[in-house]
Amino acid sequence: MAMSKGMVLCLCVFMLVGLLTSNTNAKAIGYGAISKGGNPGCGPLHPENCHDTPANPYKRGCEREENCRHG
Repeated sequence: MAMSKGMVLCLCVFMLVGLLTSNTNAKAIGYGAISKGGNPGCGPLHPENCHDTPANPYKRGCEREENCRHG
């Protein structure tokens, strides 16, 4: 089976990149780092975060079986 020159070149580049990459000693980010910048929550120090009702009530979309999408 004949391969084009472009495919052979692409395969060689992928093999070269695979040989040149190396493993790193990276550490995983824990949940503590993720949660530090979160929302402070509702309370006397942050009353602007207290919401009684959502701005827009939840409304399900149109189901395909209901034929309301005109398509």
